[in-house]
Amino acid sequence: MELKNYQQDVLKDLAEYIQTWKEQGSLSKAFSSFWKSRGIHPLQPGDPTFHPYCDTMKGTPNITIKVPTAGGKTFIACNALATIFDAMPMGKTKAVAWFVPSDTILKQTYQNLKNPLHPYRQKIDTLFNGRVEVYDKQALLYGQNFNPIVVEEQLSIFVLSIQSFASTAKDKRLVYSENEHLTEFTKTYNHHEKRIEGADETSLIQVIAHLNPVMIIDESHNFEGNLRVDTLTNINPSFVLNLTATPREKSNIISFVSPARLKNENMVKLPVMVSNYPKHADVINSAIALRKNLEDKAKEEENLGGDYIRPIVLFQAQPKNDEDDVTFTNIKNSLVKAGISEEEIKIKTANLNELKGIDLMSRDCPVRYIITINALKEGWDCPFAYILASTANRSSKIDVEQILGRILRQPYTRQHDNVLLNMSYVLTSSANFHTTIDNVVESLRLSGYSRKDYVATDTPSDNFMQPKSQLYFRNDEALHLTYANSPVESEPNEWEFNSEDIILPSAEAKGKTADEKGVSLANDTAILMKKAESMSQQYEQDIQESLNNKTSEEVMQKTRTYAIQDRYKPFLESINLPQFCIKVNKDYGVFGITKDFVPLTQEALLEDFKLSKEDKHIDFSYSNTNVKKIDIDKNDEDNIITSSLKEKEALMFDNFYGSINDKDKIIQHLSKSIIDNITRDNSVSDADLYKYVTSVLEDKDLPQLRNLGKNTADTIQAFKNKIRQLKIAFAKEQFDKKIQSKQIEIEYSEHLPSEIILTKDKAPAFAKKMYQEEEGFNDFERDVIDQVISLDCVRCWHRNQEKGKGFCINGFVNAYPDFIIVLNNGITVLLETKGSHLDGSDSKNKIACGNKWAVKAGSKFAYFMVFEDKPIQGAVTVGEFIKSLIVLGGN
Repeated sequence: MELKNYQQDVLKDLAEYIQTWKEQGSLSKAFSSFWKSRGIHPLQPGDPTFHPYCDTMKGTPNITIKVPTAGGKTFIACNALATIFDAMPMGKTKAVAWFVPSDTILKQTYQNLKNPLHPYRQKIDTLFNGRVEVYDKQALLYGQNFNPIVVEEQLSIFVLSIQSFASTAKDKRLVYSENEHLTEFTKTYNHHEKRIEGADETSLIQVIAHLNPVMIIDESHNFEGNLRVDTLTNINPSFVLNLTATPREKSNIISFVSPARLKNENMVKLPVMVSNYPKHADVINSAIALRKNLEDKAKEEENLGGDYIRPIVLFQAQPKNDEDDVTFTNIKNSLVKAGISEEEIKIKTANLNELKGIDLMSRDCPVRYIITINALKEGWDCPFAYILASTANRSSKIDVEQILGRILRQPYTRQHDNVLLNMSYVLTSSANFHTTIDNVVESLRLSGYSRKDYVATDTPSDNFMQPKSQLYFRNDEALHLTYANSPVESEPNEWEFNSEDIILPSAEAKGKTADEKGVSLANDTAILMKKAESMSQQYEQDIQESLNNKTSEEVMQKTRTYAIQDRYKPFLESINLPQFCIKVNKDYGVFGITKDFVPLTQEALLEDFKLSKEDKHIDFSYSNTNVKKIDIDKNDEDNIITSSLKEKEALMFDNFYGSINDKDKIIQHLSKSIIDNITRDNSVSDADLYKYVTSVLEDKDLPQLRNLGKNTADTIQAFKNKIRQLKIAFAKEQFDKKIQSKQIEIEYSEHLPSEIILTKDKAPAFAKKMYQEEEGFNDFERDVIDQVISLDCVRCWHRNQEKGKGFCINGFVNAYPDFIIVLNNGITVLLETKGSHLDGSDSKNKIACGNKWAVKAGSKFAYFMVFEDKPIQGAVTVGEFIKSLIVLGGN
């Protein structure tokens, strides 16, 4: 199961924040720097979203990711575990306290993570080399395969409910009480160990606190309240990752996933179309007719090679009271009498669950209607659920807040040819349609969406569902439901209709053609479909702008944005920047399978990389006195500096390693220091990194090891440089092979954003700038652009933004050109500038990627690297570049 692009971006945000924190040594400074690099500075106290870091966990990283419902939060969390543990010391016990808000989600999460065949567990097994164990509270309390030796050798995930720890019930007493099954852990405690008030030293909560776990909090908005926060703090987490669609106040948000990105990657059925009708019977009739029409469309697509889809209606009924199951049974019986097969209708309430054991996605499953209240509000997802039909009283509040998210997930995470199969539908009968819309919008907000993600239509009573309109469905039986002898103005106490009101097939109907009998729709339903298609197309157009900007709506609202200048917009709309894409057969597990070209990443090129089998010669040719320290600049706390150690500090290092006569002991200490300071990724496992580092050190004699230890900072840097070189060399070899075999191709998939956010000072007021304002540049870059804009062949230029924000040539290394220059004849030129002090192997690799990109992209694209002086092979001088531009511009 592979990550979607937006999920990869979330993990990049997480890794960037962790790296910034490690470099700066301060959670609050790292948080401010993180957002400053994205154009939000300073963070304002009191702002609900972009406020200074809130240290609610007293020194423990506590960050939040905002992901809408159906965005794959659990899968993001599975992958985030590797990102978090890779940043921690290698000897750190890999324990995870995974908290969920309810028993329903607890059971579901535990089963999915425990099941070796589930995509979530398979991903975790891949990331942690299969050494994974998942526990529920019962297994932990009884010490089932849970002891100090086992937890040191694996990733241990504890799936827990906060209620068991925060409540005053029996569950709490169990986790705080003496536990004979966990006594072995007390032998591993140290005298600095913090004791939890009211907990026995052998208690489960004390053992978990001792393990200092990474904490995952699913649906973290449910974990408010001082008692719960205090409980989470007691557990002594080393890192806290919150995932939610609606972050609570004081959340330290580092990443936002927009609904537009979910829609673009076919995760959700958007927009939601909300239709209001004058009578309950109209809602029922429309739901049945709409569902039938959607299934017909799905069958047409399936016959042409599409996916199997059986659309389902969720009837949200209103019972007399919480214990009333009679209402639901009566509804089901009435639908059966109306001609719908009993096996197609199921009830799911708190007291009655007819869905148990049924696979709703199976071809053998007949279910097309589910009657419920809010029993499907959490822990339940069926992509076949398309329609939510609310049958509450017209004068009542239409409470769809908890159930709307159940119909949003897109079947197979693929776009279907018929736009009606890419939307979801809410049908209501409300006297106050504005109130209904407000409730739907609130439901969307609670699911991480907004007003932009729905469209609405209010159906006039005199146009909809007149008795003459007959809705045909299976077995050529027409169904039309009305309230018996009941005027529109009357308000029934509950949803009622009489089976006698159903219009059954008549002799006249038998004489009609098959088309007329089989799939004809009432005029009003056809109009509804037409509106849905039109609204869907408009929605698709509206979200493209936010997709092009690659910036979440939350960030856009808090920053000053600068648009493409009007005079360049028509010309630039036709330019699609090419990127390298690799052919894959990617299994997204519960999110579907795709066979396509996807943007190339270095990780994809390093799939078969084995560090321990690579060259182990490392140049450690530095002076014996070249001892360094890394610290925070006292004059600028945001700046990290490297400086020579003072004589006293250098002597301390010398004495420590000089006093050790055991070669193995030095290797043990030194390898730990090296590995703890190397940022790991999925291309190299912990075991492989350890094997490589120790094998290099084992080739050294005792004096050499002492010298490496005394110069620890330079030794670490030497390892980093070597590993990076090995990765690039391997990636380049794979890149060339896959280019040759056509596994890597160019796709014209990137658009210039319609607006940009400046994270640096503005550039001078130069002519021909693409955007209203551009980011600034150094003196050499200014000189180059000054000459560029003097050319008649140049239409406009753009200062490409840095890593993660601007356009990237994604070869075996990532190259972010400094400028994008567009000529009058439509040729787009990417330019990278280098001062004389910036040459080297990175420049050579970028030139190789840039030139290969230009060749594959075709005659409308070009790449240049310009040096201030002494250009390396493949680069040019400023004068040579200007001459080349003139030649290109004359074509």
